[in-house]
Amino acid sequence: MGHDDVTKAPPAGAFLRPLPAPRTRQAGRLRKRSVPVALLIGAALLVVGTTSIALGAQQNAGTLPVTESVDVRYVVDGDSLILRDGRHVRLIGINAPEFGKKNKPDQPLARAARALLANLVEGRRVRLAFGEERTDRYRRTLAHVFLQKGGGSIQETLLRQGLAWTVAIPPNIKRLAAHQAAEQEARHKKRGVWNHPAYVPTAADRLTRRDTGFRLVEGTVLRIHRSGPRMDRLRSRGRADPKGYHFELAPNFSMWVPVKDWKYFSYRPEYLLGRRILVRGWLTHRKGKLRVRVRHPAMLTLLD
Repeated sequence: MGHDDVTKAPPAGAFLRPLPAPRTRQAGRLRKRSVPVALLIGAALLVVGTTSIALGAQQNAGTLPVTESVDVRYVVDGDSLILRDGRHVRLIGINAPEFGKKNKPDQPLARAARALLANLVEGRRVRLAFGEERTDRYRRTLAHVFLQKGGGSIQETLLRQGLAWTVAIPPNIKRLAAHQAAEQEARHKKRGVWNHPAYVPTAADRLTRRDTGFRLVEGTVLRIHRSGPRMDRLRSRGRADPKGYHFELAPNFSMWVPVKDWKYFSYRPEYLLGRRILVRGWLTHRKGKLRVRVRHPAMLTLLD
């Protein structure tokens, strides 16, 4: 299947009627006509100066069983560490400023994030709680990290100091609500990344090919289309292009949500059409354009 062009942005004030209840098996097929809609979001929303599009508490709440006590050998950066047994642990639910690679400079506050994490855990015993997904594509162990004494969350400490951003990557979203609350505190008090000019959101129409990596981007959803597998093109490579919804915010930039992840959203894709949003995530090149993959609504903030 190729591309199903849904519609272009509707006129102002078009979102006047509530959306039907979301389907349980899938978000519903997009249609080739303009759909004037409005959303009654039954899920709880996190307010962080603007409205964050988020899940209900029933999907964010819950505690994780502590599964293992370990010794930390050293800290790599603000969101990963090495255990004494050699395992590389990536902290679930946050992303800290990165150290430069391939002769690129360090991102602002990367050293501060690593210093805080090292001060908390380096050479010490901590407790790990694993997510549903135990490893990432780099074979790093994915875990929540807690202090051995007092049980404080390392992720929440970094977020409260403004030295990391909240990220939501299913299925590891059990402590999302706690992470969002910690980030909200840092934003309110303008700490760290929330008070640094390097991390002011970039307008979608001002992005360049060099603007890759983790970023905050804002813009209006101008167009939506749905893509599907193109086996005729990709059979030789042994894989299919996954189905997904593409939300175009600028001619050279779009947000892509895999169809399989739309189950986490409490509204239909059409709801975002014509809306001004802030999206966070890792920007990559795709067919000469920039694209950010979003798998959870907590990565979006509604600005109007």
